[in-house]
Amino acid sequence: MDLILPLLIILSLFALFLFVVDTPRRNEEKQFGKVKSWVYEKGYQLPPRIGPGWNLAIIAGLLFGIIPGLVIFFIANGKRNIYYKELRSFKNKWIDAGSPEGSYKE
Repeated sequence: MDLILPLLIILSLFALFLFVVDTPRRNEEKQFGKVKSWVYEKGYQLPPRIGPGWNLAIIAGLLFGIIPGLVIFFIANGKRNIYYKELRSFKNKWIDAGSPEGSYKE
């Protein structure tokens, strides 16, 4: 019992940290809906998006120690940055094309 309470506090603080850090990206993700539809319509391929399993891997890594958790965190953060960098470049192409609406349905 002495170990469980501090562990729960640390994990809940970490989950709050992930939520706060990811919020601007989630807002940005909502703006990319039309861009993604245009990208798929044009036949471009987006890089694979990392899923929520990475957040669980970070937590599991932190359970094994600070170093493994940080290593997994930096790997996941790098992959997220690559994804959003590619998406921003497609957004610029979409804007250069005149921001067409396309034939997709929302």
